[in-house]
Amino acid sequence: MQLVSTPAVTDFLTSRLPPGVNNFLASPAVRDLQAWLTQPPFGPLNAIHEARLRGREWNNWALPAYTIASLPLLLQGYLIVKPGTRPQRAALGVLGLALYIPCWLEFRINEPGLNMANAGLTLYAFFVVAKYIEWSCLTGPLIDPRFLRNPPPKGARARFLSALDLTTNFRNVGLGSIGLDQSLGPRNSKLKGYHYVHPRWVPRGPLATVMRHLWAVVWRYAFADVILSFMRTLGEDTLCAPGGRPDCINAFISQWEGPQRIAALIFATGLMATVTALYMGAGHHAIAAIAISTLWETDAWDFPIINSPILSTSINEMWSKRWQQVIRHYMAVQSMIVMSFLPRFMRGRVTYMLLVFHFSGILHIIGHLGMEPVPNMVGIYVFFMASGFGCIAERAFRSLTGRRVGGIFGWIWTWTFLIATGRFISDSWMDVGFPVLYTKAPRLGLGDALVTAIGLTPK
Repeated sequence: MQLVSTPAVTDFLTSRLPPGVNNFLASPAVRDLQAWLTQPPFGPLNAIHEARLRGREWNNWALPAYTIASLPLLLQGYLIVKPGTRPQRAALGVLGLALYIPCWLEFRINEPGLNMANAGLTLYAFFVVAKYIEWSCLTGPLIDPRFLRNPPPKGARARFLSALDLTTNFRNVGLGSIGLDQSLGPRNSKLKGYHYVHPRWVPRGPLATVMRHLWAVVWRYAFADVILSFMRTLGEDTLCAPGGRPDCINAFISQWEGPQRIAALIFATGLMATVTALYMGAGHHAIAAIAISTLWETDAWDFPIINSPILSTSINEMWSKRWQQVIRHYMAVQSMIVMSFLPRFMRGRVTYMLLVFHFSGILHIIGHLGMEPVPNMVGIYVFFMASGFGCIAERAFRSLTGRRVGGIFGWIWTWTFLIATGRFISDSWMDVGFPVLYTKAPRLGLGDALVTAIGLTPK
């Protein structure tokens, strides 16, 4: 991230420092270090960015290579429920990192219209690498609550399912608090059964559960199809410009006047978050339908990854309960590591919340290491930190008034805030062609039919 400094700020700071410190800061070595740290787009990570861009085009070897690089993680998952396995897990972690990181550097998607898919590959790589490291460091063992049932499942199938479930359960659903993360209820070692913090559907029978997941896939994909059809038709030269277009949201909304301009602003600002949530949810429920039709227990996937965010009546509710919680655990772990180095008086809830959003912003920035062109990093970081301060403001409101932010006024506040601050991240992503990735999805025809019905020509 490039740092911005004005002469006025620099003069203000240097005028209050001792001459010796100013001379040190003005030395060539310090200036070279500053230039290296702030060189766009990724500062000290530019070497990794450049190595990633040299990767070969995604091909038929990519998926088998990623699968092989993930196998040590599955073996870690098999061992972590057993005591005294830390040395073996650490060795598997080293092997996994030695396989996975070169694999990530080797394969990328070079087609400009799919540029944002490289961000998805990098974010997933972060989770795998983080889990390799965490499971190498945890003393263990982890308790898998499925083995606390009476009678507990036995046999190779149960052990394999346990390893696969622990490996893929990035949200730690039902597992309690693990390691440095203290945000998911009682410690995993103290569990007497599953402990659920994440929103949960009412359990149903096997067939009804599968049908519910399939219906969740259908309506989400259909809704996304409608949104993308209107986006292609109304924003062909702005929002959907191949390879992106600078200042594309302003170019899009400038076509409208009056109330239509406000609607266009809301549509363009919320476009990527909405379609991402719909496709993420559709993918999750499609996997869930397959999983419970094969290995998993019927109720194991009754936890929607996106839980109706439009119903959020506070910023805290939005980020802690309704948006995906995939990154929550590792943001908590990193925040707790930093807080352990801070003075005791700074280890409060406010510091923790700011650190969580700080690392969320940093993670999303790191996620773009494989992209070219890259989004505006400052806009992405500002959005997440703004949400952090918004959450703190809601807590302050509760402390002063004794009332939680909620209800209809809470809903208006939440979405006014998120749309206003969402421009930072929306501009960053849209300007480099994020929407083009989603326009590659197969069309259902429903969106095009609705566009035609109102007198427009589908694009």
